[in-house]
Amino acid sequence: VHETLTNTFLITDGEATLMVGGKVTGQHAIAPGQLRGGTMTGAKAYHVQKGDVFVIRPGIPTWFSEVPKTVSYYVVKEFNK
Repeated sequence: VHETLTNTFLITDGEATLMVGGKVTGQHAIAPGQLRGGTMTGAKAYHVQKGDVFVIRPGIPTWFSEVPKTVSYYVVKEFNK
């Protein structure tokens, strides 16, 4: 979970299952404004593949739960106060 960043992803190759939303319990800070770990519940699963674009707003839990082979992506990070 990025507390102050919007992440815009462009999938450039491969495929994956992306989990978005829900709640995370038991996470811990790994850097200012960035939380990792814990258990994610209530997220929606999206199958993403080459050419897909998605935008994750600050505070929205996100996780690649399954990557069958590989997934490559380009990400733009926008700082939000």
